[in-house]
Amino acid sequence: MIKLTVYAYAVLIGTNCLAYYSKDVPYFSYAALTMLIVCLFNLAFTKQAQNMFKSLQSIDVMLWCVLLCLPLLYLVLSDEIFERGVWMSYIISLVMFGLMFIFTVNSNFRSIIAYAALTIVIISSGMNIYELLFENNLWSTAPGRSAGWYENPNISAGAITAYGIIYFSHRKISHKRLDFAILSLTGAGVLSTFSRMGFFLLPCDVLAMSLSYFESNNVKTAAIKTAGIYITMLTLFLLGANVISEKMDLSQDALIRLMSFEQQSVRDVYVENRGGMALAAWDLFLQHPLTGLGVRTSLQPSVIPHNMFVGVAVDYGIFGLLVYLGAILRWLWLGIKKLTVDSKMAWLMLIAWVWIVIFSFASHNIIYDATDLLVVAIVLAMSSASSRLPNASKSTATRAWPSSYP
Repeated sequence: MIKLTVYAYAVLIGTNCLAYYSKDVPYFSYAALTMLIVCLFNLAFTKQAQNMFKSLQSIDVMLWCVLLCLPLLYLVLSDEIFERGVWMSYIISLVMFGLMFIFTVNSNFRSIIAYAALTIVIISSGMNIYELLFENNLWSTAPGRSAGWYENPNISAGAITAYGIIYFSHRKISHKRLDFAILSLTGAGVLSTFSRMGFFLLPCDVLAMSLSYFESNNVKTAAIKTAGIYITMLTLFLLGANVISEKMDLSQDALIRLMSFEQQSVRDVYVENRGGMALAAWDLFLQHPLTGLGVRTSLQPSVIPHNMFVGVAVDYGIFGLLVYLGAILRWLWLGIKKLTVDSKMAWLMLIAWVWIVIFSFASHNIIYDATDLLVVAIVLAMSSASSRLPNASKSTATRAWPSSYP
């Protein structure tokens, strides 16, 4: 029962279903959170509970908890009066992050999380494709672009690629025969969003999937197979983009994003569309570098930076920026450190690090959005669980990829 609840809650958060329907039923997410707390209460009486709670004391978790506590601190110190929903959204984000971390640390829930990630990819990609082919903007707020329950196409693309990374990094070996079908579905879901950031994130899923081919230790064969996957996916992606742009009646917003890569360099695309807003918000931060401009300032339409680094600086000053940079750099350091100990977990950390860095240059909602926080909690929990495993022998520790699911 607990596993089923964790699976359902992970899917409801990961697909953004909870947040989407909480607009009409404000206490929907609170009820789901209550179920998860009940499960945690039951789990507290197991033998693994003590180690699971101790894992929350790690530096990495504490850095992210500090980030999630900053909004609450600024709400307390602010002279402005905020609605009850604002307070609860930040409290729920903090509690959800801790609970999902604790559950994922438990190896008994690892397979459940992998299946939840796959379910999220299937549901989200399916909804995006449905919006593209049958009913534009059924859920999405961007004209002619798909997003599903995420409503924002960039957030949708980021979530699909993130949960794809988690699935491919922790799927059962027996499920490898489904890899290409799932990767194709992921690509179609991202393409439906017409998100340029999503196009850059998609190779992370290809890499996460192809790394398992190195388990045979035949590097040459694995490298050839990986190159073939990249070429095949790139060809299909370009073919799909060409067919969509020529054969479908796209909105101006969607068409511009498809054609921009043919007419502009990557640098020009970013500078023209995101860089200017980030620089304008950075100038605001420089006016109040120590304390920032206050919680939720980066969410105001006139300020939105579309950049997480700038966003935390604007809201919480230099301290918030340093904490976020510290969390990101610590993530990278952990991935590099694990390369000689647990290569599977190391590559998950490094690929996820690439994802969060790219996503941070396109989104200012990472520490506010439960969908993104769930990804962070899962990756950190799996890394923490890996760190507590007994030391393996040298031959086992240096093997490229485990031969079975943990």
